[in-house]
Amino acid sequence: MHLVFLTRGHLDEVRKLISGLHEKFLPMEFSDTRTKKKGVVNVQTVVRPMQLWEIIFPEKSPTKDWIEEDPKYRDNLELMMNTLRITDKDTYTPRVNKFAAILRKAFGLKKLPKKIKEKEALMLRSKDVHCVHIGYKTDKMLKDVKQQGTDHEGL
Repeated sequence: MHLVFLTRGHLDEVRKLISGLHEKFLPMEFSDTRTKKKGVVNVQTVVRPMQLWEIIFPEKSPTKDWIEEDPKYRDNLELMMNTLRITDKDTYTPRVNKFAAILRKAFGLKKLPKKIKEKEALMLRSKDVHCVHIGYKTDKMLKDVKQQGTDHEGL
């Protein structure tokens, strides 16, 4: 039996939930094909992640060349797409790509940009992980935040 679900919550709590599920054993009936005897064995639940993730980050970051008179910025969407090796092309099966399109529409996301100019990426272990792109959205600017007296992107 397979049960498929999505998780949303603080990463540490999600990890605890998944670890707890992975540690569970359930009894399973089996039959010995030679002796025809039936028995019961405890089997560990198998947890295979198929996760939907949302990464929140500033749209642009000042570069090392940033000065107040002539600010220079890096596009962080391109940086994150490069880091996760995500392109604008549909890279998975047609069925998964269709599901991703449905999720994009349901969450009100935009399709990823066609061209990625930057080649910069963050160092990140991603062995044996394939990221299926869904989409992105931009944040609204928060003006004169009362507690801080600042204008900034509303992450």
